[in-house]
Amino acid sequence: MPRTAQQATTAGPTADAGLRPDAGTQSNAGPTDPPGRATPAPADLATQANALFAQAIAGPREQLGERLFRMSLTAWENPALRPQLLQKISSATTSEEGAAQLRDHFTALFVDRVGEVVPAPRLRLNAVVAQIVGLIMLRYVMRMEPIASVSVDELVDTFAPTVQRHLDAAQDLSGPGPTPSTPQIPGDGMSAAPAVTDAPALAAQKLYSAIEETAGLLDVTFARDTVWPIVTTFQDNLAKAAILFRAATDKRHAGELNLHLMMLPGDVDPYALLRSKGLAEQTDHPSGSLLAEVAERFPVESYGIDFGVVGGFQKTWSCFPTNDMQSLKEIADLPSAPRAVAANLDFFARYGLDKNVTLVGIDYANRTTNLYFGEVDDLLKSDNVHAMLRDLGMPQPSADLLHFAERAFGFYMTFNWDSPKVQRFCYAAIAVDPTTVLARVEPEIEHFLKTVPYGHDDPKAVYAALSPKDGGEYYKIQSYYQWRPRLTSHMHATVSDSGE
Repeated sequence: MPRTAQQATTAGPTADAGLRPDAGTQSNAGPTDPPGRATPAPADLATQANALFAQAIAGPREQLGERLFRMSLTAWENPALRPQLLQKISSATTSEEGAAQLRDHFTALFVDRVGEVVPAPRLRLNAVVAQIVGLIMLRYVMRMEPIASVSVDELVDTFAPTVQRHLDAAQDLSGPGPTPSTPQIPGDGMSAAPAVTDAPALAAQKLYSAIEETAGLLDVTFARDTVWPIVTTFQDNLAKAAILFRAATDKRHAGELNLHLMMLPGDVDPYALLRSKGLAEQTDHPSGSLLAEVAERFPVESYGIDFGVVGGFQKTWSCFPTNDMQSLKEIADLPSAPRAVAANLDFFARYGLDKNVTLVGIDYANRTTNLYFGEVDDLLKSDNVHAMLRDLGMPQPSADLLHFAERAFGFYMTFNWDSPKVQRFCYAAIAVDPTTVLARVEPEIEHFLKTVPYGHDDPKAVYAALSPKDGGEYYKIQSYYQWRPRLTSHMHATVSDSGE
């Protein structure tokens, strides 16, 4: 609609029009309304708009996004108010004072007042503002088609669900209320809830948001009830932990995003802690007692856990001191150890691996155990790779796997309780640029590296696995949300910049 002097002088309230509840009345006409449409008097505009905003806030929360979105378009659809609102947009883009006024008004409405009913991180409520302001710019300022011409109802149907998703995510994050094990995430300084000042709770909130964001970018189903209880269980340890995201290229891991929390305190059994909170099942299977037996017999410097955003808790790791690798024979003697460990002792001795165990991993979901080996440089050469895999009855490695093994720092083997054979052989490398250790980059790896918004400048761990049961060779990639340099010595590794 063309801007005219008459419209400017007959427009409604001038102080905060369009930015506070006294903005205008509902109209379903588009921004090219014909002249002559009746316009209520300013006093009526303020009264009706205040009532509209009050209804938007007071109604059912599951429809709050739609009501806020429609309310925001109300003032702009009023032909008497639109010129004044356009002037405010113009002022915000040409002067700091105008920008500050616009920012303050949107903050008062969509952060402070909406925050009273949806206690949420400020970023979530800013996202609501971004959706609404972006639509206003496209429809009324840039006049981009077809957004400029379609009806308000069609815009609401198209864009309000996105606003609602931000509000729903904020509601999920805040939770049903504080409990001893699941503290409420409050509204980041908003009046409905006190600001979170407790450092562990802040760390949990930040990590949860990062997991939610990363899962969304990778199109992985995200379940708050799966992720949030695990994050808060370990929130006191997050500040010092190494935290990473992991994805894999095999079918078994398809549709899942895993999180590793490493360098957790060595004096707290993570499996027992998770069981006490109902997040891990008690089992009579030997996998359920192995972690405690390892802790009783060996010096455990730290623990780690693995959980999926879909499947929940999956694994633990018991990490031995860097300068104190452990005896494979003594691990085989544990009452709950898989019999496959003892069955392969001659193989381990033949390749000098009988006293080189650095970590013990337990996969409770799949009932397997991983043993990690350090100081194995000579065994990463192609001739030894061929020989070891042949002796284990594994398929012969591809040229890609041999290329990777020569650039690796170590490997681990997977055992179960049902067979005397090694189930999986996996080489591990670490590099800032994973492409330097890979002969070719799988599409899933490339997508992960381009998509995950964390750890761009930190080292990344890559694994090449050979597993007949899982379909042959596949790869796993890890990107650190929170890197800890001490991990390199912990893994008996050095970070490769060139892959050589």
